[in-house]
Amino acid sequence: MSELTHSVTVRRLLPAQPARVFEAFSSAEALGRWFTPRPDISLEILAFEFVPEGAFRFCFIMPGDERKAVAGRYERIMLNDEIVFSWTWETPDPHADIPTRVRVRFRAQDGGTEIVLTHSQLPSEESSKRHGEGWTGMFEQLEAGFADPQFLRQAEARPETRPETRDAAHA
Repeated sequence: MSELTHSVTVRRLLPAQPARVFEAFSSAEALGRWFTPRPDISLEILAFEFVPEGAFRFCFIMPGDERKAVAGRYERIMLNDEIVFSWTWETPDPHADIPTRVRVRFRAQDGGTEIVLTHSQLPSEESSKRHGEGWTGMFEQLEAGFADPQFLRQAEARPETRPETRDAAHA
C-alpha cells in the first residue's frame, strides 16, 4: 500500500454568510439538496448524525444506477467555523477501506463566505485529483443552491438540535 501523504485543497467564495453555509452541511435534508459532484448524480443518505463522534453514511447513485458508498465520523464541529470528519469509501471503490480526513473551514469574506476544504491522507496523486474534482463539483452545486431563494427554506422550517461546539476528543 502506498503512503497516505497526498492531499487536495479546494476553495470557493460563496454568496452567503458563514452561518448559512455551515447550515448547508448540518442537516440531512440540507445536504440532500446539493451534496453531489454533478447534477446527474443523486444522494441517498443512509445515516447522518451531525454531532462529534456522530456517524454518516452516504450512497451516491450514478447514471446507470451504479452506487458508490462512503462512510465516516464527525471528529470536530465548531459552529459556523469548522467541520472535521473521516471519509472512507466502501467496496467496490478502488480506494475502499482507506480512511481519509476532511477539514472544512468557513470564513466571512467580501460579504460572503470563503469555504476551504482540505482532504488529506489520500493514497495517490490520482486519488487527490479525483477527490478535488468531486469536491469542486459539490461546491458548484452548493453555489447554485444559494442562487435559489428557496434553498434551505424547508430545512429551516423544521426545528433541529444544533450541534454543540466541541470536538470528539473532548466529548
